[in-house]
Order: sequence, then C-alpha cells, then structure tokens
Amino acid sequence: MSLKKIIPTLFLITATSSVIAGSFDGPFAQVGAGFANLGSNVSVTQAPDPYTESYKGGETGVMGNVALGYSYELPQSFNIAANVFYNFGSQNAGQYNYQTINATYTDQSSLKNIWGISVEPGFNFSDKSLGFLKLGWASATASVNSSGSGAGYNGALPPGTYSGTSNGFLYGLGFKQLLTENIFIGVEAYQVAFSTVTQSSSSATYGNVTGSQKPSLTYGGINLGYKF
Repeated sequence: MSLKKIIPTLFLITATSSVIAGSFDGPFAQVGAGFANLGSNVSVTQAPDPYTESYKGGETGVMGNVALGYSYELPQSFNIAANVFYNFGSQNAGQYNYQTINATYTDQSSLKNIWGISVEPGFNFSDKSLGFLKLGWASATASVNSSGSGAGYNGALPPGTYSGTSNGFLYGLGFKQLLTENIFIGVEAYQVAFSTVTQSSSSATYGNVTGSQKPSLTYGGINLGYKF
C-alpha cells in the first residue's frame, strides 16, 4: 500500500474512533517496514596521473526498523517525543561498472548498521491522533566493494573492500493513530544526508588511489507500536 493510500486511511480511522480513550503520553516501542532508497556518490582519484572519475548510483529495497522511545504531552495539545532506532534490510547503495578492452571492474556500494536517535516535536489533533516532525542524527557503515581484473585501471578502486563510519542529519515527518488505549499505527518518511567517507589504497600496480563516498538514505513506511 502506498503512502498516498495509507495517510487518508489513518485520517478516516481518526474520524471514526472517538470512543477510544487514551493518549500518547509515556514510553513506547514500535516496529516498522517500508521502502528505502540508498544512494552513494563516489569519486575516485588516481595519482600520479592524476585521474579522477565520479559516479552516482542508488537502489531501492525493503527496509525494516525497531525503535524504543518516550512521548510527553505538553500544554496546548503539543507533544514532544524521542526515540532510539535501528534499521535493517536493504543494503545496496548503487553499483558502478568500468570496462575497457583490457580491464573490467565493478564497484558495489552498500550502507548497513544504520541506527540513530530522533526528537519528534508534534501536535495532538485529538487524544488518539498525533502529527509530528522528525529531527535527529543517524550513523551507518558505508562500504565500497571493488572487484575485477585486467590492466589499464582507471576510475574504479583497486580490488578489495573499503569501509568507514558515516554520520548525518535526519529530517522528516510522520503521523500516529491509537487503535486501542495502548496499540497504535503510524506512517513516517525521512531522509538522512550522511557525511563523506574517504578510502585510500597504494600499490605498485595501481599507484596511489583515493576514493570518497557520500551515502544517502530516503525512507518511507508504516509502523505498529505499543504504548506502555
């Protein structure tokens, strides 16, 4: 089901569930699933030529997440919440193929071990429905796995796996709806702009090679949660 169909459904639930008592105040846990686009902007420089090749790729896949948090109701129907989350599932962040008469190389980018913290300032439309902004920080392991063979290398990292930790700012929005006093569903969408990770290699065959990878994440999905 797409987000365009999910959001109107949640508002319909809001309008027809006035008999439910409760609020979002207190600790909560939630699980979610959705679609994510993982991207990677890679630049490779070979010295002493110097030779620079840049490429950008991305792949869309299924991603799940788990989160633990606390929600606190403020005066005038405002709300503030915070949580710690971990994403799992799709990891591929784009692929680059380099081929000449004498050489064939493939650089496969990935993004994994994604976790972070977020603060969610929101507004209670009622005791049962909550809209919020999502602001936070995320961290992930960004990798490039280079494979191939042949002479005349240019534009791809020498064979091997290059990885590093990348951090970034998270921003997005979401909506929650209580189904019972303790169970809620919701939707959320956010992006993470990760920092650049630099990988380097030096050998007699390839010379001095430096690769920089700037990953990105765009996610949208649905959550099922329990308020304690």
